[in-house]
Amino acid sequence: MTSYEVAGLTSLQKILGNFVVYRNLIPADVRLPSIDDLRQQLNLGSKVLPRKADPQYASVVAAMLRQARELDLPRVTIRRLIYVGDTRLNDGTAFRNLCAAGDWPGWAFIGRDEMDRAAHVEIKGPLYIANRWSALRDFLSFVDSQGLALDEETAVVIDVDKTVIGARGR
Repeated sequence: MTSYEVAGLTSLQKILGNFVVYRNLIPADVRLPSIDDLRQQLNLGSKVLPRKADPQYASVVAAMLRQARELDLPRVTIRRLIYVGDTRLNDGTAFRNLCAAGDWPGWAFIGRDEMDRAAHVEIKGPLYIANRWSALRDFLSFVDSQGLALDEETAVVIDVDKTVIGARGR
């Protein structure tokens, strides 16, 4: 049986601050633009809310990421992306669309705990797919070995709804 290390208690607020964007594309931080603020700029036009795997969704999130970086670290440009999710198809598509919208290279960690199977990692293009959340540490070493810097020019997107609150497979 695999055991996990407990690093202590914290909150999403302590980790992410208010740089959280809800499913409806309205950010928690009022300094960030909402989808309605960005509709005209991004030529979204309609009042339809794009789904997470839609390219329009990625365009909105990329604009929000740029604004968040400007607020957090003025004059620093996002040059690469790390994405953490729990579904290969939906999060993999969202990640690829976000890289395209931002014109960023990147890597995505797609994780889930499948304790009835041997630990396994599969690399499919820019997706690092693992059946153990504990492989996240190895993913970071892998990304570094691939030459993708993990610094202030790297945006990190975490699919919080399930990935952080209740990781798939737990």
